[in-house]
Amino acid sequence: MCYAGRYCEMFDSRGLAGRCAIFSYLHLLLEMVFANLAFANQPPSTIVGLDLMEIPTKVVVCDHIRDANCPAGITLRPNIYFYNGEVRQVSAWAYYESSAGWREITNHPWTTWSIPDGCSADATLDTADPIRPGMVTAIAVGTTCIRAVFGTSTGTDRVGDANIVIEDPSSIDVTPNPATMNIGETQQFAAVANFPSPQHLPETITNYPLTTWTSDNAGIASVNSSDSKGLALGAAAGSTKINASLSGKTGSADITVRLLVPDSITVTPTTKNIFVGDQSQYTAVAHYGDGSHLDITNNPLINWASSDAVIATVDGTGLATGMTAGVVNITAEFLGVTSNSARLTVNEVLPVSILVLPATATIFIGQSQQYQAWAVYSGGVRVPITS
Repeated sequence: MCYAGRYCEMFDSRGLAGRCAIFSYLHLLLEMVFANLAFANQPPSTIVGLDLMEIPTKVVVCDHIRDANCPAGITLRPNIYFYNGEVRQVSAWAYYESSAGWREITNHPWTTWSIPDGCSADATLDTADPIRPGMVTAIAVGTTCIRAVFGTSTGTDRVGDANIVIEDPSSIDVTPNPATMNIGETQQFAAVANFPSPQHLPETITNYPLTTWTSDNAGIASVNSSDSKGLALGAAAGSTKINASLSGKTGSADITVRLLVPDSITVTPTTKNIFVGDQSQYTAVAHYGDGSHLDITNNPLINWASSDAVIATVDGTGLATGMTAGVVNITAEFLGVTSNSARLTVNEVLPVSILVLPATATIFIGQSQQYQAWAVYSGGVRVPITS
């Protein structure tokens, strides 16, 4: 039976077996060579396994993140849309008339990316990064183009082009709108940019580096504009607006902060034993009259306290550290309400043995010998205790 049947169709039945064996062997060698070159036997989503007998009939460049039809190559938008300052990867796909169909060639070694001559400089293309080929950075509002050239083993190139359209947003929506929260609670807001072109679908810009978040009154509700963009914190009773801005456009959402003081606060664990140098994590939960409760352990408005910082300290996240032997109470205060007292006992670490050196010594009458004492702890750690 032929290993690669299609190579045997050129022969008639006479001498078929021997010639099939030769072509099967050659076909196997070819696949081994391509495997070593990392061109074959790779996942279709990352690299295409090429056949010397076949080259793609066409190459297309498309937006593989936002165009669901991109891999199928059925309905491709003529333009790929960016907002000014956005960094995103586009993809290249080759079509084979065999059963392989559409195969992605974005990061194939034979794929070369470029911005063709005559196109504007409204975008840059990172051609030096082999891990992220096709990475486009939009640097100005306007239109440019991008090209992927797939060079084959026969010297026949297939070229795919696409336009890059860069727009500023026409408006920004901030949600939820309106929003309500209590003092000390947080609310995550999201920002979505809308664009002038109907084909440019709305894009989420909540965590986009150039998106700026502000509050009309940070005394009522502040909002994070750095590491946790759009995260608002209720500080005082009242109403204000939370704003998201990008490229001169601003969207806002109304927020109302209510004064809801908890009936009680529970700190756990209520009792704990640790050794000097060890740590213990405490949790604070606020309980309200309507039966609801809220974890306020890391709330910016909570105040953690130790009854004796010489024995044990506690930081703003409820993490206590044993300093010296003794007993302390750990408490949390939130909006004027103080929690129960959690008892923390700090124990002195006991050595597993005492080592005295030198173990043996010989001296003459009238001479002296200095001895050293060491406390030996688990793990072999030695601490000098002579003095």
